Amino acid sequence: MHSRILAERNEAALNRLVSASAILAERFNLDEKAEAVASVRERDYQVQALFQREAIADLLEAIVAATEPVPSPAASPAPLPTDLPARAALEKQGQTLAALRAMNREQLIALDDIGPAKAEQILKWLTAHTEDATENNPNEP
Repeated sequence: MHSRILAERNEAALNRLVSASAILAERFNLDEKAEAVASVRERDYQVQALFQREAIADLLEAIVAATEPVPSPAASPAPLPTDLPARAALEKQGQTLAALRAMNREQLIALDDIGPAKAEQILKWLTAHTEDATENNPNEP
């Protein structure tokens, strides 16, 4: 890239950073940080740019300290197989196939709308489909 173009783009980027930092400082009530960015005055452009970037970094660190991370949305579990007994009741309770595989008969019966008969049907289904998965798994010895 030609040095003139590089210098123009650096200046434009720095101006954008300064403008955005002023807006962020106002939104987060960090006026002293905005003033620190805006008040940098040096004869040497490179020194001024360095001091402005440092002040912007200080502002961003203050914003990070003042905010909480946004939790990422939990991945929705895979839907239960359509032929699984009591599927609707299990999905209504947010059960996953992995959670069901870890449950014993008593734990299944303790779930809403699952009695002893449904628990037995679910266990039989899980056993049959666990064997199918193992037989069709090329990674299993």
